Amino acid sequence: SEEDEARERELLDVLMEKRVDGLIIAPAGGNVAYLEALGRDGPPMVFVDRAMPSVAADTVTVDNVSASQSAVRHLIDRGHTR
Repeated sequence: SEEDEARERELLDVLMEKRVDGLIIAPAGGNVAYLEALGRDGPPMVFVDRAMPSVAADTVTVDNVSASQSAVRHLIDRGHTR
């Protein structure tokens, strides 16, 4: 959807018409009323990259700061200097 909420809604409508068993969504954010309704009445959903606390769905996110620190520490521990 390229961060376009209207496009995201259109794509989700198409998927709902096809009666999918579940959705994995990287939500565009902003107004999530349509996702709240989908969470109540639609198939199971999992969000990736962003949490939507008002929507009944599981979320998978990454802690970029901690991951970056861990990667740099790993490289330094192995003698890399650049």
